[in-house]
Amino acid sequence: MPDWPGGRVGVRPCTPVTSGGRLRHHRARMTTPSPSVLVLLPLAGALLVRWAPHRWSQVVSLVAAWGGIGLVLPFWFAYDPRNPDFQFVERLGGLGTAHYVVGLDGLSVLFLLATAVLGVASTLLPPRVPAHRQRAWSATLLLAQAGVAGILIALDLLLFAVCWAATLASLARLAAL
Repeated sequence: MPDWPGGRVGVRPCTPVTSGGRLRHHRARMTTPSPSVLVLLPLAGALLVRWAPHRWSQVVSLVAAWGGIGLVLPFWFAYDPRNPDFQFVERLGGLGTAHYVVGLDGLSVLFLLATAVLGVASTLLPPRVPAHRQRAWSATLLLAQAGVAGILIALDLLLFAVCWAATLASLARLAAL
């Protein structure tokens, strides 16, 4: 790929714009959802899978997994690699010194996309799980995906620790199934 003026090699801007005879590039503005949705969608999917009829559990799990990719892509395209700060930061007040702070940096955007793709792949190609445990396996997989997303977006140590514990518990349950 060519080296764009003022940009890195391999970062292709959306459209070239000329101003004052000088060629400059800009990124298209894209609205992104709240980063919290990256955790809430797999959680909601896990609850729906657990309470859905058995014949619908696989469909609900696939919809939640594909929805995860659909939610990560706006962050992927709107991320500005030239900005070294955390982007898409969301802050909510908390109790005392505990606050809810989430945001994304370059690695977390990349790993969120990888997590979403692996979530779809593992939903499409499940291991040999007995039919009576399929719903539990799909729900636990979505819980693990939500925990990993929480780990990647957490900017608060308490939130990070809660998501880490939830991920470990989900993965231990997946190993037991």
